[in-house]
Amino acid sequence: MWFRKKKPIDFEAKVAAFVDERIDAMGAYLCPRCDEEHVALELAFRWPDVATVTGIASPEQPDDEITIAGKTFVRGVLRVPIHDSKNVFQIGIWARRDGTQSGRLANQVRVLAPLFDAAVTIIPGEPGMRPSFDLVDHPLAQAQRDGVTEAVAAEWRAREAHFAEIEPMAAPFEATLAEHGWELLGAAEIGKPACTDSIEVGHLVKVYIRLVTVSDAGEPALINAGWWLTIDHAANGRLSGRLNSVPKIPTTISTGTRMWPRRDQIYQRELEPGR
Repeated sequence: MWFRKKKPIDFEAKVAAFVDERIDAMGAYLCPRCDEEHVALELAFRWPDVATVTGIASPEQPDDEITIAGKTFVRGVLRVPIHDSKNVFQIGIWARRDGTQSGRLANQVRVLAPLFDAAVTIIPGEPGMRPSFDLVDHPLAQAQRDGVTEAVAAEWRAREAHFAEIEPMAAPFEATLAEHGWELLGAAEIGKPACTDSIEVGHLVKVYIRLVTVSDAGEPALINAGWWLTIDHAANGRLSGRLNSVPKIPTTISTGTRMWPRRDQIYQRELEPGR
C-alpha cells in the first residue's frame, strides 16, 4: 500500500497569513514613534476604573452592565472617524449611567485629553451590539463629530503602543489638568523650599504632581503625589526628565512620561545611583 507523504506545515507562513488577516480586518498604521507598522488594535477596558481602585475587578469577563456601590455601569464604544478611511479610532470603555441615554465615562484613557467623568450620550446599539458613547462637552467632542486625520489617529495609537516606555524628547510644554490630566505644583504651593542645588543630566529630582484620578466611590478625585524624575536634558535654562516612579492609580501618565519642570517646582535632588 502506498502512502502519500504529508507536506510539512509551514508555521511561519501560517503566522504571516494570520497577521495579514488581522491587518486587513483592523487596519494598520505606520507608528511615528518607531517607524514600524502596527495592527490598529482597539483600546479596551475590561472593568470601570472604580472596580480596579476598590479591588473588585477580577480576571473574569464581567457582564456588559454591572452595579458597583449602587451605581450602574454600562460597557460601550467611543468612536472617532478617520478621514478618508473605512476604519475608525475606537475605545471599548465604560460609562456610569445617569439616565436612560445619559452618563459619564468611567475610565481614564491614557492617550487622549482626560476622559474620566466626561458627559456622554448613550446611543443604544443594534440587537446584540454594545451602545455607542457620544461626548457632550469635551475637547474631543468636535473630533468625534468631524473626524481626525490618519496622522492624528496614528499618534494616538503610538502613545498607547509605547505607553510606559521613555517618552521621546519634544518641545517644552506646561501640563494642565484639563489637557493632560496632571500638572506640576510649585514647591511653595506644598510648603517646601525650592531646591537650589545644581542639577545635571542623570540627577534624580523630586517634584509634586497633582493628578486627576478616581475615588473609591467612583467619583473624580484630585491627589497630590511626590514622585521622582530622571533628568535627561539640561540646556538653555530648561530641564526635562522622565518619570521614574510608578503610578498605581488610574491616570494619564506612567513611568517614562516626559515632564518639563521649572526650578521652582523641584524641591529635592539626588545624584544618580552609584555616583
